Amino acid sequence: MNWVDVTILVIIGWFAWRGLTTGLLKGIARLAGIFLGIVFAMKYDSQLADFAGSKWHLTEKLSKYFSFPTDLWNESMSWWSSQGSSFTGGEQIQNILSMRLLEIIAFLLIFLVVYRLVYLVGSLLSKVARTAFLGPVDRLGGLALGIVNGLVIVLILVALMMPLQIPVSMFSGGQPDNWYTRSIQSSVIIPKCRHLLTPFEGKIIDLIPDNILPAQKTTI
Repeated sequence: MNWVDVTILVIIGWFAWRGLTTGLLKGIARLAGIFLGIVFAMKYDSQLADFAGSKWHLTEKLSKYFSFPTDLWNESMSWWSSQGSSFTGGEQIQNILSMRLLEIIAFLLIFLVVYRLVYLVGSLLSKVARTAFLGPVDRLGGLALGIVNGLVIVLILVALMMPLQIPVSMFSGGQPDNWYTRSIQSSVIIPKCRHLLTPFEGKIIDLIPDNILPAQKTTI
């Protein structure tokens, strides 16, 4: 186990404790908020990113933060070219990384807004129906839902962490063997999370541009 696994366990443990202390009704509202937040975020993140990029020129503004020294770009380009990837220049990579970062921000923003709205509605309903459940039953139900909530949050984080291996590799001079990639590959829990994310594999892969991924070499 490494720091990634410890962080994942802390997140799940924290949500479990929150579920135990909050109760079942608010836990249901929180879970519904997470589910609907994911659905809406996956459906509209690209549209929001495109709108924000064209409306406020955020893609151009973000690309400035991906400006690297010429030597670093040349070293990175040499490595990616050796892997079979083709680029027209550093500006192309800047735009790609900026757009992907904008999509991640849009995803998180939509998720948080939808989650908060649903949770507020659920909180109001829980106050009305507070006497409908016995305390111990409500707490145990909240504990179970808290664990589920924590697991869902962890899956979201893992889905967002996987594509970031490419930008981190760029910052590391085009080296695939860096602290971030090693942490993910040596994690005990992340492979299990990726297995649970299999139904959403297409959406996750779409976060990585095809021309950034090294070309698959075939042997005859």
